[in-house]
Amino acid sequence: MFPWEKRQMDGSKQPLRTWEKVYWGVFVTGFSVFLLSRVSVWTSAEPEDPAIAERREESRMRAARLMLAGQPPPADDPFDGLTPQEIQQYVDKATNGATSEDPFEGMSPEEINNFMQQQGSTATG
Repeated sequence: MFPWEKRQMDGSKQPLRTWEKVYWGVFVTGFSVFLLSRVSVWTSAEPEDPAIAERREESRMRAARLMLAGQPPPADDPFDGLTPQEIQQYVDKATNGATSEDPFEGMSPEEINNFMQQQGSTATG
């Protein structure tokens, strides 16, 4: 038991001694430094590589078009971390309002051909 605890248990109302105040000051300072270092790790968001962000966006766009076409999405989930509402909002925005009746709405013929070629190569390769 620490001396200040023993005094408290004995019922004496003596204030903390100087060395006890220093002890508590060091303890509180050390604990605060530890917490602040952890908070900075939690809150620091490392900048994302633009190439990775672009690949993720392309993957999400392909998955959105596949979902509208009635095909299953790829094995790796491009919508990982999004809620169903966020996915639906993304699909609506990314496909320019395309529906399941016409999943290629808003795409040029060249874009449709490229999309179909990519899907053919990913399905077979």
